[in-house]
Formats: sequence, structure tokens, C-alpha cells
Amino acid sequence: MYGVRWAVVLAPSRRCRASRGCVLERVVTVTDPRVAEVATRVRDVRRQIDSVARDRDHEVRLVAVTKGFDGWAIKAAVAAGCHAVGENYAQELVSKRPEIERVEPEVHFIGHLQTNKVRLIAELVDVWASLDRTSVIDEVAKRASGA
Repeated sequence: MYGVRWAVVLAPSRRCRASRGCVLERVVTVTDPRVAEVATRVRDVRRQIDSVARDRDHEVRLVAVTKGFDGWAIKAAVAAGCHAVGENYAQELVSKRPEIERVEPEVHFIGHLQTNKVRLIAELVDVWASLDRTSVIDEVAKRASGA
């Protein structure tokens, strides 16, 4: 049930985020009715985490996976208090760039990655959770500042 998952966590990057010690006041206005459903799900998952993680000494962080959804899902996750999002397709992540730049979540890349796609997403990704080959690791080190 519990396991270790390796990830490369980058140093503070071009974007200032409250989670990195910056003072950042974030106002997100969302009128999409799907936001209420996302907020309810985030609240329910946090309750589940709190119920089992109380006796643990490590932090449990919630990452909202927005694969298969449009940019509204990123805005909804941030509005619901989940400031980390996960994507596993490079092209889909690139298509969500405007929303990522607008609400500034911490972005986790959680999918298989081809070396030639690193250049497309390097400046958007904060946590690389699925680097499986040295060629991809080398490319991330070359393209992502702080890696």
C-alpha cells in the first residue's frame, strides 16, 4: 500500500509560488459549474488522507491529474485548493500553457517522456516523476534550470 516513488524536484524556477516561500496572493474566479464537483472531490480526498496520515511523520501532497481535461480543470483544481497538477502527455501539457501561466500551479510530469519532447515542456514542469532512461535525464538536466 505504501511505496517510494522517485521524482526530480527542481529548485525555484522562473515562477514565484506561495509553496516556495514567496508571498503570492492568488485570486481565481471560476464560473464553470464543474468547479464545485472538483472542489467536492478534493475535499473528500483530503479527508481520506487526513484520516490515515495522522500518525505518519511525512507530508502527503495531493496532485490533481488533469490528463484528458481542458485547461478549466487546472483552474478548478487551484480554486479548490490543490496547487499541484499532474500531466502525462507532453502535447497536452503544452496546450494548457496559458492556464498554467495564469494560475501557476506546481506542475508534475507523470508520464512516459520521449527525449525530443523535453524541450517542449521543460520550462513548465516543476517535478519530473517518471524519468526512465539516462538520455531523458540528460536532456532534462540540459533544458530545465535547477535540474
